[in-house]
Amino acid sequence: MELTMQERKKLTMVKAQAYWKAKKSKKSVMLDDFCESTGYQRKYAARVLHQAGQRYLLGDCVLVAGPTKHIHRHRPPRYGPAVQQALITIWSASTFLGPVRVVAGMALFLENLVTHGHLHIDEETRRLLLQMSPATIGRLLAGERKKYHLHGISHTRSTPLGGRIPIQTCMDPPLDLPGVLAVDLVGHDGGQAVDDFGWTLTVTDCTTGWTEAGAVRTKAEIYVVAALETCLHRYPGRVVSLHADNGSEFMNGHLVRFCHTHGITLTRSRPYHKNDNAHVEEKNNSVVRKFVGYDRHDTQAEVDLLNRLYQTLHLLVNWFLPSQKLLHKVRTGSHITKVYDSAQTPCARMLARTDVSEEVKKRLLATRAELDLTSLHHEILLCQDRLDAIAKRRQPRAIIKRGNYAYFLDESTA
Repeated sequence: MELTMQERKKLTMVKAQAYWKAKKSKKSVMLDDFCESTGYQRKYAARVLHQAGQRYLLGDCVLVAGPTKHIHRHRPPRYGPAVQQALITIWSASTFLGPVRVVAGMALFLENLVTHGHLHIDEETRRLLLQMSPATIGRLLAGERKKYHLHGISHTRSTPLGGRIPIQTCMDPPLDLPGVLAVDLVGHDGGQAVDDFGWTLTVTDCTTGWTEAGAVRTKAEIYVVAALETCLHRYPGRVVSLHADNGSEFMNGHLVRFCHTHGITLTRSRPYHKNDNAHVEEKNNSVVRKFVGYDRHDTQAEVDLLNRLYQTLHLLVNWFLPSQKLLHKVRTGSHITKVYDSAQTPCARMLARTDVSEEVKKRLLATRAELDLTSLHHEILLCQDRLDAIAKRRQPRAIIKRGNYAYFLDESTA
């Protein structure tokens, strides 16, 4: 009969004193008998008896002997400074992805950086990098992963036309088909949502994670549809449907006519339910906010720089940056466990599908062979530096509020 935990503890205290005083030849037999009685593994049982041997049972009291010297077992580090430095280089080139996504793209990052001469490592370092687990990468990068968390504001305003467009919620089963796209706008107001300022249109394929972006000066419907046409032109597959939020920038006759002309099904989210458009909302953060930030951009020069940045991000995000896709959720009481698939790049997801034409796959492979990851990273940094310089040169202006309106006022005239 299996012993309870309390019975095991009592048996341990009884056997420990004899085990502590016994010779090495008898300890082996005593250890076998103790393992059979308690069900412990042999190594664990030896440690338990050794520790309990320093305790003396006197009735209901337990006397503890003085602690013995703790033995430190020094194990040489497996990942030295060279491996850590190479990992930091890869992590920086991957635009600071999380450990799980770095592991998924490690082979791709290594091949590209070594091929183009941006990383020089030996075979042992390569082997160690490829065998790293996400937890190990997280520990080695702990000193480098300091980020600032900023938040924007919502600009979505509903429109009566939305009532004529069918609703698709987060509870509706999604179509497992490339070309099912979600769209959203991100405002670059710098925390001051007054006057005109730039916007970014984000387009995401819900099935493969393929993401495109385009900047517009204002969110007038004609500009939004023009940016949408540019994004769809870069998308490699056929567009099946378009899912937007309930804002007036999408719920208008111009976009309805555009979708009808191109045979695209248009659906919308419910008001105040961001989770209905979760795929593109996530990309607003991991693509737009990550690479552009929260500064105010309200000039045509900045819009042109944003579009130049998004042309490079189109190549980096879709060909090099792995992402995970939520498979399902499991609710246990009040706790929700999310189950994800293996991280893959949008390009890899496209190549793995049977409903994508061979011609499209050949174009994707040919493009990937020509890309230089570090060159893309340098172009992104160049655009970011120029955007930051313009934002810093802009003179601070005071805000005057008049009822429901707000006006900018130059400090020189205030």
